[in-house]
Amino acid sequence: GKRVKLSECERISRARKGVQVIRDVKTNPYYILDAYVVGNKHNLGLKHKEDIEIVKLTDLPIVDRYSTGSTICKGQLVSTFIECELTNPSKKEEIVEQPKKEISLDSVDQKMMTIDDFLDDFKVGDEN
Repeated sequence: GKRVKLSECERISRARKGVQVIRDVKTNPYYILDAYVVGNKHNLGLKHKEDIEIVKLTDLPIVDRYSTGSTICKGQLVSTFIECELTNPSKKEEIVEQPKKEISLDSVDQKMMTIDDFLDDFKVGDEN
């Protein structure tokens, strides 16, 4: 894991090669699994094969982009995620169920067109 200030990653054009974010170590190479742009109040979730571990982002020191990262877990990671809190909607946002309207089959039959009515309307539209 590694925390870097966003200001250290300057914006470049698409045609340019890019910038190094983590230093290469030939004996024990690092691989970037995920990258997030979040504030320091968030927590990072690490999903292993059997369990999930939560790491506070403030536990990782802010380093420059040329340095290597810190070891945040011993096992092999499957994926990572940003932890978020589920909240109940406020009363203003509460979904109100609309009353159901009674519909008669006769009214549906009156609104339905037969195929002949449809073709007649289609032919009239072509003449205009």
